[in-house]
Amino acid sequence: MVRIGLDLKIQSEPYASVNAGQVQQVLLNLIVNARQAMQPGRMLTIVVSENLDDGMAEVSIKDEGTGIPAEVLPHIFERFFTTKKSDQNGQGGTGLGLAMCKDVMESHGGRIRVESAVGRGTRFTLRFPMVAAPTFGMKTNSSPKRTSQQDTSSVAETPLV
Repeated sequence: MVRIGLDLKIQSEPYASVNAGQVQQVLLNLIVNARQAMQPGRMLTIVVSENLDDGMAEVSIKDEGTGIPAEVLPHIFERFFTTKKSDQNGQGGTGLGLAMCKDVMESHGGRIRVESAVGRGTRFTLRFPMVAAPTFGMKTNSSPKRTSQQDTSSVAETPLV
């Protein structure tokens, strides 16, 4: 088994309203692509952060792989465009993975950005609109306390954001 290093940096814990299955598929696609572009012993870096200036949560996936040539970058999110050549078993890219990533990000009101340099690697950054942190199990008193022996105050669940 060929191994690479993983550097996971959780700089903050932003919240975003997402379809977890779709975002998981985007992350999996980007991580697999990064792994395929890297030689053994290289480092994959994943960073979770937030940009308070524009209210966006960010996840970046950076590899130390082969990089993507500048003339190819404008096309990588097009359906059926691939930079992967078929291997000895006829396996290559379909050109659908990054197009799907872009569609998912846009459906979440977010963006996907790429930076790359041949021989140095590639960084994909996912940007999601942040939402307020959920208030799991928080209870609020919805009516004033009564002073009689029968306390009939009610407790209401605070809805999740």
